Amino acid sequence: MPSMRTLVKLIGLLLVGLALVFVGLRVATYVEDLGRAAAMPGTWGAVALSALLYGLLSLLLVLGWRVILGGINAGFAVSYWDSFEVYGRSQIAKYVPGNIFHFFGRQLLGRDKGWRQTAIALASVVETLLLGSSAAALVLLFGALNRPALFDVVPPLVLALGVVVAVAAPLILLRHGARLPGLRRLTGLRDAESLGRGPAVWRAFMIYTVFFLATAAVYWVLIDLVVGEASVDLLPGVATAFVSGWLLGNMTPSAPGGIGVREAVMLPQLSALLGEPQAVVIVIMFRLVTIGGDVLFFLAATALAAQRATGGAR
Repeated sequence: MPSMRTLVKLIGLLLVGLALVFVGLRVATYVEDLGRAAAMPGTWGAVALSALLYGLLSLLLVLGWRVILGGINAGFAVSYWDSFEVYGRSQIAKYVPGNIFHFFGRQLLGRDKGWRQTAIALASVVETLLLGSSAAALVLLFGALNRPALFDVVPPLVLALGVVVAVAAPLILLRHGARLPGLRRLTGLRDAESLGRGPAVWRAFMIYTVFFLATAAVYWVLIDLVVGEASVDLLPGVATAFVSGWLLGNMTPSAPGGIGVREAVMLPQLSALLGEPQAVVIVIMFRLVTIGGDVLFFLAATALAAQRATGGAR
């Protein structure tokens, strides 16, 4: 009988496979629309600009992770630039099949900085919790405001309660996780409880919320530049599509960079807003944007590490 870890991995692979098949069929249907969009003079300039903006916004992810690390009673000071080196150089590993190797990269690079391994691991766990919490809260909030078909059957009061639960869940888990039977033996619980009672969790949560909102705005601008004039009325729906796609894509095991899953989640939502041909163009373009932004982010972190190493050698 397969272990739980193997079962989760198999389910993740199945989801990724189904998502890729779904997106692939849609792309094949509208390949001519993709060709026309690619041939437009301003398309690649819009993609490049969006990739640069996305790479810059990734600095907020570094800031959030550093805030979490600083809030842990870890016995070391964490500078922003050290955090940028570790986070930026390891983050590209999320594209390796498995969607977990960027966490291992942080452990290895952080060890070279002399950081405590349990503190790095706890920071990554809390980051995942807060990113999921922020994304879920925004999806429910925008769902209540935009009322897409997915949320039509859900009363607004239930959505409002969902927002409250999404925001409060990480704090409750951090403060009271030691009381749960499955978590009692985990190391770092004292650090987690201390972190949950300090201001770092709220600060990181707000940083991640700004990241999602700003990235959704970049996504909306890309739609405006590639597809045509996008009204402000589309912004809540676009934000819902992006954040929900990001959340499910990044949380799916075995999905490198959320590939396939994110597009499959976003495509139906954007099709309702823009029409399916234009939605297919946008989800493919935005995948290029995020890959390009992540590569720029990695190169900047690598260049910084090289420059600091050279300076230290002198």
